[in-house]
Amino acid sequence: MDASGPMDAFEYRIVPSLPRYERLELHVFARAYRDSWIALHAEAPSGRHWFERLGIGIEFYEPG
Repeated sequence: MDASGPMDAFEYRIVPSLPRYERLELHVFARAYRDSWIALHAEAPSGRHWFERLGIGIEFYEPG
């Protein structure tokens, strides 16, 4: 996709259960996780994905 193409819009909500991470770190992790998921599954993640060892969850949903 070139720079003039549509943005790849998605929304997510981070659900921390342990407040040990900076907000920017969590957002970088969420975007990297989404990109990795798409590379493996050829579609965007949806719903809540938990990372127990990190103490966080990411809830992916369609913009709207």
